[in-house]
Amino acid sequence: MNWTKEVEEKAANAGSFIELGLIALNYLETLYASNGGKKFGIVSGPITSGGVGNIEGNREIFRKTIENLENLGILIFDQMPFQPHMDRIRKTLGDSYDQSGLLDSFYLPLFKSGYLGRMYMIHDFQSSFGSRWEHTIALDFSVERVLLPEDFHLMEIVKDKAA
Repeated sequence: MNWTKEVEEKAANAGSFIELGLIALNYLETLYASNGGKKFGIVSGPITSGGVGNIEGNREIFRKTIENLENLGILIFDQMPFQPHMDRIRKTLGDSYDQSGLLDSFYLPLFKSGYLGRMYMIHDFQSSFGSRWEHTIALDFSVERVLLPEDFHLMEIVKDKAA
């Protein structure tokens, strides 16, 4: 969804999860407004822990899941462009990194915003601490949870060109 050079530059300059979270929230707000106030979906699943056991494999499942949902015509807030910046900030924190700080600073404001209406859960989301947290927090903000089939990321869903 319209990841712009301006958003990328801001994300690249973020020095904390709080700053990155504010950039993500502003980006989501812009997407929400430019789509007539329609709520977005978000994908949840293992990235740094659980899943297939490695970050790149988990990110590929995310990428394909997001692509398939968008090809179905579903508005998705794609958090994947923020991942390299999360990685960079995580590395600067070293041993003081706490996943709760990332969840509370980046993801919680997105859920609180009211711009998310549905969360699509990748199969085996339970293997990830962050995904289990999102699964629980979604209820607090009336975000519907949808469990995707195990092989959803493997499906070849082609965008309808007439749409």
